[in-house]
Amino acid sequence: MINPAPTPTPTLSSVSNRFLVIFFTPLFLVGIGFFSWGLWDIYEGWSSTSWMKAPGVVTQSYVFTSSSKSVKYPKVGYTYSWDGQTMSGTEVQLREEKGRRYLVSETLEKYPVGKKVDVFVNPANPKRAVLEPGLVWGQLWFKLIFGIIWVVGISRFLLFIRKAKSSAPETKTDTLAFN
Repeated sequence: MINPAPTPTPTLSSVSNRFLVIFFTPLFLVGIGFFSWGLWDIYEGWSSTSWMKAPGVVTQSYVFTSSSKSVKYPKVGYTYSWDGQTMSGTEVQLREEKGRRYLVSETLEKYPVGKKVDVFVNPANPKRAVLEPGLVWGQLWFKLIFGIIWVVGISRFLLFIRKAKSSAPETKTDTLAFN
């Protein structure tokens, strides 16, 4: 009499494989996300150097203090004319908000209220403007390096696990049981 083999029960190996996929896939995607974000910042910073200039005036210049009072950074507001409309902006540099906190006094001295400034306006999106075009390297390096380390680290770990499992001896199971 031939009895079909019992339904296989999950082994520790298959459970750990599922765990690795479920746990490390999001982490791997986070690394790719940070790296992509860094690449986008490079693109946007580079393209901002070719944005159009518009005349502007600084309307606000003060020290912003976080609610916890642990972070202070400069806040600069300005208005500018674009296609006959008056628009406003607050970015000194792209993605600079936290990156410029060590330059509080220098930034406020450079942009006092009432100063006439050149505002660099994104022609594709005129609401997007900066006073200083180009890349902000501080946060950019973090995103790129963090992303690379994360992706490479997770990839290497998964390769190590895969090699360890492939070098483990296989156990052969019979699919039919004979009585």
